[in-house]
Amino acid sequence: MKHRAPLLLLLCFWTCAQLPRVTGLSCTPDNTTTAIRGCVCVGITEAGTSVRLDLSGAFSYPITVADNDPTSGRSYNISLCKSIPCASTGGTTTFTSVCLKDGGSYYNCGKPGVASWLVTSFAPMSYSILYPNGDAKRQSVVKVTVDPNAKGNSIVMTGINGLEYDFSIVLGTAASGVAPGIFGLTLISISLVGFFCYIVIGMVVGYKVKGARGVEMVPQLSFWKDLPFLIKDGFMYSISPCYKRNQQYTKL
Repeated sequence: MKHRAPLLLLLCFWTCAQLPRVTGLSCTPDNTTTAIRGCVCVGITEAGTSVRLDLSGAFSYPITVADNDPTSGRSYNISLCKSIPCASTGGTTTFTSVCLKDGGSYYNCGKPGVASWLVTSFAPMSYSILYPNGDAKRQSVVKVTVDPNAKGNSIVMTGINGLEYDFSIVLGTAASGVAPGIFGLTLISISLVGFFCYIVIGMVVGYKVKGARGVEMVPQLSFWKDLPFLIKDGFMYSISPCYKRNQQYTKL
C-alpha cells in the first residue's frame, strides 16, 4: 500500500480529467448537392460522447431579419442550411447563407459550405457559427443559446463590426438539437468520479494518517455499514402514512 497510494491518487486525477468536454467539432455535409454544413454539426467529446447540433428545423428558411438599426433600411435574408441566391452589386448572382439588402444593393455576407462551429458552454448550451467568404471579405457570426424558458425560437440582428454581421438565435430546449442525455451522462460521470476520488483519497488518508489497515481504511466506515438500515428506515417512514394502524390500549 505504501507505493500504491501515489499511483491511486494519480489515477484519480487522471479519471477526473476524462470528464466529457468538446475538443473539436467536425461538421458533416450531406451526400447531395445541398450542403448542410451551415446548420448541422457533429462533435465528439474526449470521453467519446457524441454531440449533435442541428438548426435545420429551427426556422422555416429563408427567413427575413431586420437590421438592429430600424432607421438603416437594411434587412437580411437568411438560410443557414441551404444556399440562397443573392444578386450582388456587380450584377452577378452568388449563393449565400446571409444576403444583405441595403437599399437597391445586395451583398453576400457568408456561405454555409465553409461554416465553422465553436461550442462555448454546455450549461446552458451555447455555440457560435461563422459563415465566411462573403463579398469583399464580409462574414456573418450567428450565436446560438438554448433557453429552457424561451417560448419558441427567435433570431435577431445584433450589430455590425466592420465587415462582420452578428446575429443571435435563442432556442427552446426542444429545438436545441443537442444529443439526448448529454447533460444527464455528464452529471452521472461527475458523480461517479467524485465518489471514486472520495474513496481513494479517504483510504490514503486513513492509511497514512490514522494507521488504518484493511477494511478500516474506508472513510466513514460506520456510516457505510449503517447505510442499508438508514435506507430501510427512510423507506418505511415514507410509506407509513399509507397504512392504517390499529391502536390497542390497555384497559386500566
